[in-house]
Amino acid sequence: MLRPSPFILPAQPTLRDRPPKGERWLHEVKFDGYRVQLRKDGREVVIYSRNGIDFTSRFPAIATALAQLPTRRVIIWIKVKTRAWREANRYRAELFSQR
Repeated sequence: MLRPSPFILPAQPTLRDRPPKGERWLHEVKFDGYRVQLRKDGREVVIYSRNGIDFTSRFPAIATALAQLPTRRVIIWIKVKTRAWREANRYRAELFSQR
């Protein structure tokens, strides 16, 4: 059973003008969307926003897929892009391509 406050705060990136130099650094491109924490404990699944708000009802397909993972307990951070986000960005991309 999930504890009453199972949310784990995410690491927060720091914005810089340029990435650090050296071979020991890894970088990732920042994409827009919802950063969410997926939690599974037995049959119970919860999807939290990066601020700890329960988003499970917003992403029922992800909750169903999480419930089907062949593991008893897991915590996963993912970035979710919704259809509305894709449509909004497709429109922006079309505007840029017309210039």
